[in-house]
Amino acid sequence: MLSNTLFVCASQVPKDLAPSEFRERPQETAVLLATPEFFRVEGAINPHMVDRGGQLNVVDQPRARGQWREIVAVLEDLGLKVHVIPGREGLPDMVFTANQSFPFVDAEGAKKVLLSRMRTKERQGELQYFADWYAKHGFAAIDFDMARDEALEGMGDLLWLPDRYLIFAGVGPRTDRSVVERLPDVLGCPIFALELTNPRFYHLDTAFVPLDQNRALVHPPAFSRESLSLLDSVFDELLVAPREECESGFACNALVLPGQHVLIDDSCVKTGELLGNLGYEIHFVSTSEFRKSGGSVFCMTMMLP
Repeated sequence: MLSNTLFVCASQVPKDLAPSEFRERPQETAVLLATPEFFRVEGAINPHMVDRGGQLNVVDQPRARGQWREIVAVLEDLGLKVHVIPGREGLPDMVFTANQSFPFVDAEGAKKVLLSRMRTKERQGELQYFADWYAKHGFAAIDFDMARDEALEGMGDLLWLPDRYLIFAGVGPRTDRSVVERLPDVLGCPIFALELTNPRFYHLDTAFVPLDQNRALVHPPAFSRESLSLLDSVFDELLVAPREECESGFACNALVLPGQHVLIDDSCVKTGELLGNLGYEIHFVSTSEFRKSGGSVFCMTMMLP
């Protein structure tokens, strides 16, 4: 009954709905990153890329490379297979690998990938490199037509409920509602559409983290009231991250891994304490240089089946 349903409001959700009703999904065991040698801020395509005076942020490139290597080391220490795609000159945001695609294993066990259509022209050149990588690694690209003015920005706006075939989709600044409305049939699973209303939280992964089947971390000011009610109808508990850590430290751009491991920016001390008290193992990493471009840990990593 719920297999290909699009949920847009809480009144659609059965009162006795439990995450265990949805099909189990295999956990990811690998991750894809892009090297940061060409990472910099060349233009302002989101509000985080300029300072208070309106000037473009300046990236400390040696420091950025060190922060990237630190994240890779933590991922490897946690047992993930790390794949790396070379960054490309002229594509400074390619390092944010969560945005160009949505890879998964379908119900028959086949590896598939839904490729993005980026909202901004500055990022559209990234897609072919990712399409080539997926083709070489056994992922079949889904044939999905989008109009020229439609956009879909991969796992920036499409987030899995851990261990289940259920997707939360952000609609608004970067991904169009018209696209999300067609995805349940394309991806073969239910989708909960969440409206993003704050331009500083332009992707769903900047304001929402599904922690497990019962809990999520959320920044309420990023969502419409109706979308918050929808989330409340799914989760037993919505944890509210501190506003200042969401706005400056990208607290809700944390990466949650199997075994209750959480990678989060080291400025998000209160959020780390909140999650640590609930039994999550917190791994603080520095992403200060990448935050200058509007992203943190989750934006820099693409989890792979």
